[in-house]
Amino acid sequence: MSYNIEIPERVAMQIKEHALYIAKDKSSVALQWYDDIYNKISTLSDFPLRCPLAIEDKHLGFGIRHLITGTSRILFYVDNKTVVIVDFKGGGQR
Repeated sequence: MSYNIEIPERVAMQIKEHALYIAKDKSSVALQWYDDIYNKISTLSDFPLRCPLAIEDKHLGFGIRHLITGTSRILFYVDNKTVVIVDFKGGGQR
């Protein structure tokens, strides 16, 4: 089963801002990181339920999951055949 992926503009901006932060030190690393994050997000189109429930779900209770990649976390939930990205945590953010 293939899922659609929905990335709200707010989350896309969070990812872009983190890439710009990385670019302050090394622009080539930032470009690779940016591509890697979107490649990881795209893997959610196949079997997103492989990712565990996030600690945030304990308080919200509607199936918030997380995909961890390096030091970043992608928070999302699955609604029918759509993966909805709800937040991005980069580096040392909580």
